[in-house]
Amino acid sequence: MLQAQEVKIDKELKSLVDVVVSLRAADSAKKDAAIKAATAALSKDQKWTLMDELVDKNGGECILNKKMKRFQLSNIQNHIFSEKYGKNYSKGVFLNGEDSRFNYSLIEKGIKAKGKVRYTFKGRAGQQDFVVVPCDSKTNLNVRLLKGKDSLKPSVVKDKDGILYLHSNAGLKTTDEITLEIENKTNVNIAVVVLNHNTRK
Repeated sequence: MLQAQEVKIDKELKSLVDVVVSLRAADSAKKDAAIKAATAALSKDQKWTLMDELVDKNGGECILNKKMKRFQLSNIQNHIFSEKYGKNYSKGVFLNGEDSRFNYSLIEKGIKAKGKVRYTFKGRAGQQDFVVVPCDSKTNLNVRLLKGKDSLKPSVVKDKDGILYLHSNAGLKTTDEITLEIENKTNVNIAVVVLNHNTRK
């Protein structure tokens, strides 16, 4: 893994990453302002959707709670989708990252101390960019991207803010089943946001 490098990514993906990073604000006054600004930015941006298809079957997830340092992105997304689709949006109305109308998706997840999550999903085509943003910039993570049991051998770069960028040139088809694996190497439960740019080309 390459360390502390500047990373050039798609403009829309960078915009979403910047919003997520802004939610790292620690004290309550800055956090409230960050949440308000992030809600406005994500409400205006029509290019993203929830990455709600990520389901961990490895037992590594933990519930996001007030005791953890977290982004509160889930609350923001719930608010936006409730406003857009009504209170019953969770009953199949909203779409996830597999939907062809969206090339960008993101979600906040909790990972147990020393835990490893494995998210297996489909619906990706062409080159792929994944970004994993830990709420604490000093968090130590390992990441892998696989197709079946074989690594897709993505380039992985960690920048100075502790953000991991994965890029795969593999020519994926929407029927291909891929797995994103994230391992928390620390002794505390952590929150991360996972973002994806599904290029479809």
